[in-house]
Amino acid sequence: MIKNTAEMIATMQAFQDGKEIEVACKPHCVNPLTLHYVSDASPTWNWTKFDYRVKTVQPRRVWMNEYAAGLVGAYSELESARRYADKGGTTASPFLRIIEFIELTPEVRVKLNL
Repeated sequence: MIKNTAEMIATMQAFQDGKEIEVACKPHCVNPLTLHYVSDASPTWNWTKFDYRVKTVQPRRVWMNEYAAGLVGAYSELESARRYADKGGTTASPFLRIIEFIELTPEVRVKLNL
């Protein structure tokens, strides 16, 4: 992807600010194994041969099971929450639903206008 000067500066400034940078060879690159993005701890900023981008940080996601008595368990995978939810809870505290929590990273806040 060809970047204009402002995009290049923004990427380099992000690196100065401590963000992780990823690099990939441009399509004319000799080594086809480096056509996908990989982390680069010390970018050389060779914009002619390589494309650089700020690594996208995925927000953490956690699922919790809600029972009549309250929330129980925190699961890093939806399938784990479902597996425990399938047990149904107890007569005194039946299973109600699975709730997903998403971390509010700065990127997510921008997308949500928060």
